[in-house]
Formats: sequence, C-alpha cells, structure tokens
Amino acid sequence: MTAFAFVVMCHVASFAQIVGGFTTENDGHIYFQAGNNTYCTYQVKIVAVSSDRRNSEQRVLAPGNGFYLGPTTPWQWYWKRGDQISVVYPNGQSQTWTCPQSDRAYHGNVAFKGKHCTGTVGCSCSGFSPKKSGDVWEEAYCRKCGHHKKYHK
Repeated sequence: MTAFAFVVMCHVASFAQIVGGFTTENDGHIYFQAGNNTYCTYQVKIVAVSSDRRNSEQRVLAPGNGFYLGPTTPWQWYWKRGDQISVVYPNGQSQTWTCPQSDRAYHGNVAFKGKHCTGTVGCSCSGFSPKKSGDVWEEAYCRKCGHHKKYHK
C-alpha cells in the first residue's frame, strides 16, 4: 500500500518539479540546464522550439538527475533570444522557459562559430576533464570548456 501511495503522490506532484534555467558556461555559450528536484522518477518529453528549428525527445529523469542543452550537446542548439524549452510531464502538464539572450555564435545559420579545442591542450582549457553528473553521453564533454573529448589530446 505504501508503494502505491508513493506512485500516486509522484504522479500528482509531477508538475513543476524540474528546476532549470539558462546559463553562460566557461566556453562562452548559452546552455539550458535542468534537474529533477524530487524523490520521484519521471518520464518527460523535452521540447525545444526556435523560429528556425524544433527538437524533442523522451527522457527518464531519476531523482537528482537532469539534462543540459547547448552547442556542444547532441542537438547542437545555439540558443537565441525567444527560443523556448518545455518539459512535458506524463499527466500533460508542462513547464516552459524562454531564453533571455542570444548565444554569441548564433548567426541564423546553425554552424559552430565559436572557439573549439584544436586537438591540443591550451586553446580554452588545460586538459580534458569529463562532466561527472548527468547522463552517460555527457561524460564525453569537458566540464571546463564544454567541448567534446575528440578536440583534446
């Protein structure tokens, strides 16, 4: 009976349990970062919408886990003022955040215009250091500069 009550409580309390916001990281790019602030596991749909593109995916967010989106993540999203990201919960409710400013590399054509590590240490960080929190794929990105490990030696 206790487990059933916990499941019902998680389903009812699913609205507004993801905490998120936009930040400018060490690489100078804008990222959206969010985390599950509860003791419940949710399957959510993440939807990012811009005037020139739209991406979405299903994610399971366990307690304390989260996600981030930006130019060095698989969607290669360069945020610009007015872009929106929503988290849609299983009960249909959602949360939406709006980006307050444009990434310095965004020029309408989605191509990386920023500074990449060039295969040697020293371009924008002293060496590859993987991100430790979040999903497994995030470990392929440097927590200091945000670039993929393939750009480091």
